[in-house]
Amino acid sequence: QQEIIDIASENAGSGATFFHAAFQFRFRNSATVGAFDDWNVDNVFLGLPTADPEMSVTPLEIVDTLLVGATSMHSVTVSNQSPLPTSLSYSVAESPSVSWLSVTPTSGTLTSGQSDDLEVSIDAGGISAGSYMTELIITGNDPVNPSDTITVSLVVNEAPAIRVEPDTVEMAMGAGAVDSTTFTIHNDGMGPLQVLSIEDEELNVAGKRELTYHQAQRPHVDYGKGEEPIISGGIQPDGAGGPDPFGYKWIDSDEPGGPAYSFTDISGTGTVVTLIATGTFDPKDEGQATINLPWDVKFYGTSYNQLQVNSNGFITFDMSFFANAFTNQGIPNSDDPNLYAAPFWDDLDGRSGGDIYYEQVGNKFIIQWHNWGHYPSGTQNMDFEIVLFQGSSTIWFAYEEVSQAQTDATVGIENGGGTVGLEIAYDVGYVHNQLLTKITLGAEWLTESPESGMVAAGDSLDIKLRADASLLSEGVYRARVLIESNDPLNGSVASPVVLLQVGEGSPVISVSPTTLEFDTTYIGEDGTLSFMVENVGQDTLEVTGMIITDGAFSVDTSSFLVLPSGAQEVQVTFAPMVQGSYSGQIRVLSNDAVNDTVDVMVSGYGEPPVGIEDPIGLPTSYGVSRNYPNPFNPTTTIRYQLPEQSEVTLSIYNVLGQKVRTLLNANLEAGYHSVEWDGRNDVGVQVASGVYIYRFQARQVGSSTSDYLKVQKMMLMK
Repeated sequence: QQEIIDIASENAGSGATFFHAAFQFRFRNSATVGAFDDWNVDNVFLGLPTADPEMSVTPLEIVDTLLVGATSMHSVTVSNQSPLPTSLSYSVAESPSVSWLSVTPTSGTLTSGQSDDLEVSIDAGGISAGSYMTELIITGNDPVNPSDTITVSLVVNEAPAIRVEPDTVEMAMGAGAVDSTTFTIHNDGMGPLQVLSIEDEELNVAGKRELTYHQAQRPHVDYGKGEEPIISGGIQPDGAGGPDPFGYKWIDSDEPGGPAYSFTDISGTGTVVTLIATGTFDPKDEGQATINLPWDVKFYGTSYNQLQVNSNGFITFDMSFFANAFTNQGIPNSDDPNLYAAPFWDDLDGRSGGDIYYEQVGNKFIIQWHNWGHYPSGTQNMDFEIVLFQGSSTIWFAYEEVSQAQTDATVGIENGGGTVGLEIAYDVGYVHNQLLTKITLGAEWLTESPESGMVAAGDSLDIKLRADASLLSEGVYRARVLIESNDPLNGSVASPVVLLQVGEGSPVISVSPTTLEFDTTYIGEDGTLSFMVENVGQDTLEVTGMIITDGAFSVDTSSFLVLPSGAQEVQVTFAPMVQGSYSGQIRVLSNDAVNDTVDVMVSGYGEPPVGIEDPIGLPTSYGVSRNYPNPFNPTTTIRYQLPEQSEVTLSIYNVLGQKVRTLLNANLEAGYHSVEWDGRNDVGVQVASGVYIYRFQARQVGSSTSDYLKVQKMMLMK
C-alpha cells in the first residue's frame, strides 16, 4: 500500500521557513498485522539551506594621471557570486586615508547574484604635482575571501593656465579684400598647455541667413519595419562639407586639418537612459527619453535646456515629437522628426545587451549608444556618441566601434521646420572605427592658423586670423574664436571677439564690462561703478537712450555721441531703499545697425547701517558681505561676522563647479572678520579672468548641522 501526503499544504512547523510545492514524501507500510500500521519518520526539516556569501571585487587596481586642479571618476564593482541564498555585507576603508580620493557608497548588503557599483572620485584640486598612492580595502563576511585590496595610484602633473590677448580684434577692409592679423595664447601655468582646437562662431543676428534661402527637400521615403532601402542615397561623402544656409559646416578626422580623434567612454560612469516605448515595440527598439541639459544649448539660433534621445541613433530638441522613427530620411525633409542631430539614424536595436548613457564631463555633455545594433538582431556591438559643448554651437559625432554598421543611415543635422540642414551622409557608407566628425557654426569669412598646438609653461603661441571679404557685402561682421585646451580650470575659452568692417564706415558699439555687481551698500547711502561704451567702427556712434529695469540703479548720462575709436564712461549708482537683493539690467540703445541694443546686468544688496560693521559689541547673527572691490584685479576682500565661536569654511569655485581655492577652514572666535583672495588657486597659480563663486559656511562649534550658508558671485577682470 502507498500513500502520498501533500506537505505543501501543511504547517511548516517551528524553525522551518518554507515547503516547496514539488517536494513529497512516499511511505510504504512495514506490517499488516493489527488495526494499525507502524510508520516511522525521523528528523525531517525543510528550510533555507545555509551557505556563505562569495565576494568578488573588480578591478583590483586603479591608475590615473591628472593635471593639478582636474578630477576624474572610476567605478569598482562589488558582487555576491554565491549560487545559494546568502547575504553579503561589505564595507570600504582607505589605507592610508587621503584627501584626494572619495568612495560612494562605503558599505552595503548584497543578496546572491546582486552587485554594487562604487563611484571612486579622484580630485587633484587641492594637491601639488607628484605621485600618490593609497589602498581601498573592501571587507566582507565571506569566510573564504574576507577582504580584497584595490591599489590606487595617482600621478599629478603641473597644470597649465591659459590666457588669451587681446580680447577684441578689429579689422577693416574694402569689399573683396583679404587681410590678416594675430592674437596670442599665453600659458601662465607651470605645466604644458595643449591647445586641442581653435575654431570660430559667427555672432551676427541669428536666423537672417537662414531666411534668405531654403534647400531643396529630400523626398520622403517610407519603409516597413526591418525593410532595407532599394537604392543608395548618394555618393560617398568627402571629409568636409557645408556650410548649410544657416552657416553650419563639418569636417572629420580623416580630412587634412581636421580634428584629432577623441572618444570618451562613459559606459562605466554615466547615467543609464530609461527609454519609453513610442509604440508597440520594445523601448530599446523603438523608444526615447527626455534628458535635462546642464546648460543651455544653442541649436539653429535657439537655446534649449532639454532634449530627447532616441533609440534609433539621434537626438531631437523637439519635445513634442513622440513616434516610431525606424525609417531614416534625407536632409532636409519637413516630415517629422525635425530639429535633430543624428550621429547614426537608422532602424537600430539595443535589446542584445545595449544601453544608452549620458554624462557631463567638464565642458562636454556626452550621450553614448553602447553595444547598440541594427534591428532585428541588435548584435553589431556598435559604440558611438554625440558631444555637446558648453557655450558653443559645436557638435561632435564620435565613432569608436562601428565595424559591423550597415550603410543605410542618416548622419547630419536639421532645423525645426525641416527646411535647412547639413547632410553628411544618407544611405551610403561613411562611418568607420575611430572617426570623429565635427560640426561648427563658423564664420565663412574667418580662418585661424594653426588650429592646435603645444605651449610650454611661460611661453606663448601666436594665432593668425585671416579675414576674406571677397564674398561679403558692405557692413559689420562679428565672430568669436573658441579655444579648447587641457587647462583643468578654464578648458573652454571664447576669445577674442573679431569685428570686421567691410566697405564704408559705420558705427560699432562695444560695452565693457557687461556685468556690474555692487558691494553690500547700506540703506540711505549709495555705491558707484561704471562701464565704458566704445565705438570701434568708422562712423559716429549715437547712444539714444538707456532703459533701466530696477529703480535702485541710475546712470549719470543716457544719450551721447562717440566718435570712431572713442569711448564714453557711464557711471552707475546703486541706492538701496530697503534691505534685500536687487538685480536688473541697463539696456543701451544706439544706432549700431547690427547690434542696436546691448544689456549691462546690475546687482547689489542693501542692508541696514547697523550690522556687520557695527564696532559696538559682538554681532548677534551670522553674515557675509559681497566681496569688495567687484569686479577686481588682482585682490578682493570678503568680510563676515560670527555671533559665536564657529567652524568656518570659505571656498572659491569656477563656473563649472570645480573648486579653485580654499580660503578658510578653521575654528574662529565670535566677532567681525575679513579675508583676502589674491586670485590664485590652491597651488599658487594665477587663475584666468571670469566669474567665480564663493561659498561661505559656518556652524557653531560642536554642532552637526550648518547654521549659516551663503553663496555669492564675483568677477576677476585683468
